[in-house]
Amino acid sequence: MWPWLVQIGRGRGGFYTYTAIERLLGADIVNLDRIDPSLQTLKRGDRIWMTPERYLGRLPGQFWLVREVLPDRAVVLERKPPESPQRAIWSFVLEPSASGMTRLLDRHRSEPRRGLAGSLSDRFWLVGTFLMERGMLRGIKVRAERARHIPAWSP
Repeated sequence: MWPWLVQIGRGRGGFYTYTAIERLLGADIVNLDRIDPSLQTLKRGDRIWMTPERYLGRLPGQFWLVREVLPDRAVVLERKPPESPQRAIWSFVLEPSASGMTRLLDRHRSEPRRGLAGSLSDRFWLVGTFLMERGMLRGIKVRAERARHIPAWSP
């Protein structure tokens, strides 16, 4: 699963979720169905874009900063002012099990917005985030399991 996580992001491997919804939102994301060796490097401070760099007339678009990379174990992303209106952390952790399988833990947390409008906005985005992250986890699972069953090619 690690190679799929490392190449996550717009302009990289995508988010492996619902392409139709991403297009509807104007995110212009291509979700790869293969591991791209040129996308297997990720380091602290890299930007993981969610949208084009100019999105809805705003510069910059929406992105996460890589806060931490623990190879073959975890990726932690962060958003914070002034680039983002609120602080948020998004982490992906790989947990090996005794059965030889790997569990992918996805955690997303953000500070609440103030006031009634902020609270309503948070509830709206919570539903959307849940649906898209669920789609992403399923997309990674399908790709990782499919890749595990494809024999390695050798010349």
